[in-house]
Amino acid sequence: MTTATATKPNHALTNCKGQLENIIELYKLSQQEADWNDERDIEEEARDMALDVCWKSDDWQAVGDQANFTPTKGRVLLTWGGPACQVVCDIEDGYPTNPEIQWQDWGTPWTMSSFQSEDALEWFINLFWWGE
Repeated sequence: MTTATATKPNHALTNCKGQLENIIELYKLSQQEADWNDERDIEEEARDMALDVCWKSDDWQAVGDQANFTPTKGRVLLTWGGPACQVVCDIEDGYPTNPEIQWQDWGTPWTMSSFQSEDALEWFINLFWWGE
């Protein structure tokens, strides 16, 4: 006799995948010719996904904070709590590079998602201001 082991759904991973799918959809719409609906601001929709935009050197600080430091990492928080989702990137000379989407649930560390979309994430992360 064999018994099937029930697998517990990973709501944090499902949440992350849904956030990435939204980013990909908006990215694809942004790449279309100018015949799209003028009433729909695709870039604004994408920016509105962010709950928080931070950068860090030694500690996370609000973007635009006047402290003397050189930011090396950026984060766009998309959802928080359990589950949570964020897009993180490196910051080089005020420009974001190497974005990746991550997920987290209660009691688990931030984990890079196994599914990524480099072009869409590059487009998304560049919608935010990372300069000084």
